[in-house]
Amino acid sequence: MDINLYMSIIGGVTGVTGMIISFLGIRRNRYESIHEYLTQIDDKEFIETRRKVYSKDYNENCNISDEDAARVVNFFHHWGILAKKNYIPIWIFYGASGNGVCRLYEKTQPYIEARRKKDNDEQYGEYFGWLYKKLKKRKNRWFIRVLNKTSQLIHINK
Repeated sequence: MDINLYMSIIGGVTGVTGMIISFLGIRRNRYESIHEYLTQIDDKEFIETRRKVYSKDYNENCNISDEDAARVVNFFHHWGILAKKNYIPIWIFYGASGNGVCRLYEKTQPYIEARRKKDNDEQYGEYFGWLYKKLKKRKNRWFIRVLNKTSQLIHINK
């Protein structure tokens, strides 16, 4: 056999090995991001911040220097960016976490709008809003599927 053939085979094997190692690295980074999200959302300070936000009433005259609302908006804006850009999978927000995201967005929406207006920044909390819409859309689809299955069961039982 020719030396060029050996070099080509070695080059091909090296390339495939490099691709496999890269894929495993990307996969590991995604799981580290998932772990980081789950760790941060269960942080005692953030749990307390969420509790404070749930207990407040935000309206068009809300205090835009509210640190708790800002922390929640910035937190989910950050994770929304990562989800939209596919650095983390969207499924980590399904279930109870996603319901919490939706409730927090609905609770802080007047704060976000007031902050956008005051700072003339239409992108403030943009990816938090994207995450909310994505989760709400999925929740509505799931609810419709459950309704359809339930109505089929009721129809069958009649």
